[in-house]
Amino acid sequence: MSASSIAPRRGIAKAGGTWQIAPVRILGLDVGSRRIGVAISDELGLCAHPLEVLARRGTPRDVAAIAALCAKLGVARVVVGIPTEPDGNEGSLTQASSTPEPALQCWIS
Repeated sequence: MSASSIAPRRGIAKAGGTWQIAPVRILGLDVGSRRIGVAISDELGLCAHPLEVLARRGTPRDVAAIAALCAKLGVARVVVGIPTEPDGNEGSLTQASSTPEPALQCWIS
């Protein structure tokens, strides 16, 4: 299979004989009951780096803070981590924590 027969990923295009990769930023959230850990990817979307820790201030304020970060940093996607047990099942923290994920749906396209 030649490289030209492989379907490109979204955001990758061939222009003038060379491959162009559109920059994309992904925001990662680790939502806890008291804090939200925030990480940001590099522009290729390959590596994530810690950005900051937000104190929980209620879902509307949390979503507003996350939306402001997305706008400031040019984020294209948001990934929310789900805590799991070692066996892969959802952990007790999953049910106990109130994640802002449903509230973020209006911001995620």
